[in-house]
Amino acid sequence: MKGREKLKDILSKQNILYIIFFVALFIFMAFRAVNVGTDNATYQKIYYKIASGEITLFSEIEFLFSLLCLIFSKLGFSYLAFQIVVSIFILTIFFVVISKLSLNKNYSIFLFVVTGVYFFSFNAIRQSMSICFVLLGILLYLKKNKMTYYFLFVFIACLFHKSAILMIPCILLFKREMKLETILFTFSITFLIMLNAKSICIFLSNNFSISYIDKYISTNFFEQELETRSMCLTLFYYVFFIFITYLKEKKLIKIENWTYNFFILFVLARSCSLFGVFPYLFLRVADLFNWALIFLIPQILYSIEKPLYKKLFFVVITLGFIVLFVLQYIVAQNSNIFPYSFAF
Repeated sequence: MKGREKLKDILSKQNILYIIFFVALFIFMAFRAVNVGTDNATYQKIYYKIASGEITLFSEIEFLFSLLCLIFSKLGFSYLAFQIVVSIFILTIFFVVISKLSLNKNYSIFLFVVTGVYFFSFNAIRQSMSICFVLLGILLYLKKNKMTYYFLFVFIACLFHKSAILMIPCILLFKREMKLETILFTFSITFLIMLNAKSICIFLSNNFSISYIDKYISTNFFEQELETRSMCLTLFYYVFFIFITYLKEKKLIKIENWTYNFFILFVLARSCSLFGVFPYLFLRVADLFNWALIFLIPQILYSIEKPLYKKLFFVVITLGFIVLFVLQYIVAQNSNIFPYSFAF
């Protein structure tokens, strides 16, 4: 009887839809061309350089990623085979963690795509794998309440991408409720900096020798990044943050501290990223916390008691992210942000 019940549960409409999402996203991700994803071609070169010994295990590339490339290449696998396995790993971890932690797993998968977390893994392969181990650590910490699991997986994550080291102090954010005054003060400072990012960058370029800011300003991407795409996207997240913080303080919604705090870090890092994309420091920090939205929004939806308000919030937030997705990934037609711009 138990076997039949498990089979019936697996074959439920919701789970079948979940499986269909996985297969569709896997095909789209695993069998992409090498030029799909701005760093993918670079990773292909790294893969074969590691295979030939030109890049060693203790070079500038993190150890576990280099070791993984070496093992696959020595076993005779091509880069495409490596890409397929990595795609299975990333999607499996995200789908498992979402199924365990999300209050609406199918909607979380929708957010996984439209917030850019899914497409980010086409490009930043090492960091995406690193984030997967971070999420495993978070899952085990929340379910088992043991910090050992968390630190173990964060350590493994650091061996795929150094940015994961920032997750070590984040253990304090899981149960800590941040004071509203501290949040508002921090956001006010970063907001003022964000609005004057262009002037600050020009001042730094004129008065100090900072190579990556000079390079950033000299490109056309500087104007695009500060005045259109990133600025608008960051403003959207600021407005969304103010809105949910107001609802939270009025006790109209309930959000778990860990999702709310990681979302705060995400928005703050996005503001700092406007200082320059070289060497992608703050933007990569923002990407480290981007996944928080996948769990945050279903929590908000679940906590809204009045059906009308729940439906209204669902419609507005869904349309909002669809519009952002279209503007960021399709209209821009830039290979940096739309991985299939070379394919179509």
